[in-house]
Amino acid sequence: MLSTYRVYSYAHPDSPAVTAGSGASLIGAQSGLFPDMGYAVPGEMGGLWAGGMKICDGFFFAVDDVPLRESDAYEAHPVAPAFHYRMQEQGLHVVRRQFIPDGVGGCVIELTIENLRNAPRMAEVSFTVRTDILTVAAAQGEDGLELGRDVGEYDEKTQAFYARDMLPMTGLCVSHLRRSTRNFTDVRGDILTDVREALRAQAAILRMTGANDAACLAELSKLPPEQPQGLLPNATLAEAALWHGAQGHVEQMVGCLSALAQAGLPGMPGAQRSPGAGQGVLLESRAIAGFVWPMIRYLFGLSPDATAKRIVWHPHTPIGWDGWTLERLMLGTAEATVTSERISPSKARYTLRLSEPGWAVCVMQDGEERELPVDGELSLVMED
Repeated sequence: MLSTYRVYSYAHPDSPAVTAGSGASLIGAQSGLFPDMGYAVPGEMGGLWAGGMKICDGFFFAVDDVPLRESDAYEAHPVAPAFHYRMQEQGLHVVRRQFIPDGVGGCVIELTIENLRNAPRMAEVSFTVRTDILTVAAAQGEDGLELGRDVGEYDEKTQAFYARDMLPMTGLCVSHLRRSTRNFTDVRGDILTDVREALRAQAAILRMTGANDAACLAELSKLPPEQPQGLLPNATLAEAALWHGAQGHVEQMVGCLSALAQAGLPGMPGAQRSPGAGQGVLLESRAIAGFVWPMIRYLFGLSPDATAKRIVWHPHTPIGWDGWTLERLMLGTAEATVTSERISPSKARYTLRLSEPGWAVCVMQDGEERELPVDGELSLVMED
């Protein structure tokens, strides 16, 4: 690119400097630092933004433990602006250049170190990122949630640092429900089930990220108790299977799933497509979930909580079956195998094998609920 496109600034280090692409913007000062600045979100606009999501509050370099603070010159450029640092005591000239490729929600940082001395030498570079993951709505307090604390970890395999918010995006959905239902005191009957499931899911995510789920569970307890619902006359096979499974009608559930599998529904080979799928929908994932979920939950009897390493286990063996086997089911990071062996018309021996220690199962035996540890394998005789 022609040198006339390069403009150097020395006198206004606090003036804004923006590196922009179609998918992200890096906002800082001509000093190379990221001071509190901005109007859209007062004091919070400095840093890397991807759409309406702030990724980080800034980043910082040090060479041989000497931090690169305020730059000596800012090089404005339409694609890749740069910051120049004179490190005279160390005999180095450092250039930090940055650009954002179109369509990418991130920024590429290039560091060039020029040795001003005649003798070759080594230089150690450190790179520090201050994450601050939040949305514009969260920063402005529009979602009614406190900002979460970011957590990060380094993955040796990919040699990358990953950060995430403890403020999961699902919290924004729960906050919307909270506002629209007057803090869950005015929940319409037609959305009660969905609200209940949203709060349960949010509580599970909070536990998974190490946050406190007490407030979420308290809001869940305010809702009216669940009322049994009958099977609707126009229910699909998948809906009927789920309803029968929840009622303990395992044979009827299997019958619905068998009819669904043999229906010759259109779609990709081996795929299931519900009758209500929109025009042009070749594969509908909800139909697959409607087929698999009732089997996992009501046939194999598994209701896992991978974050707590706990399984509520109420398996069943349909009348006329000698048994069944479920292999290589992933529960969190554990691989599970479950088998059933019929030993009498009303009882079966169930065996659960897990590839990692520390799990427990909650089962019903002789009308009593018990929690048992799983030391690699657990075998129980239970009634159907």
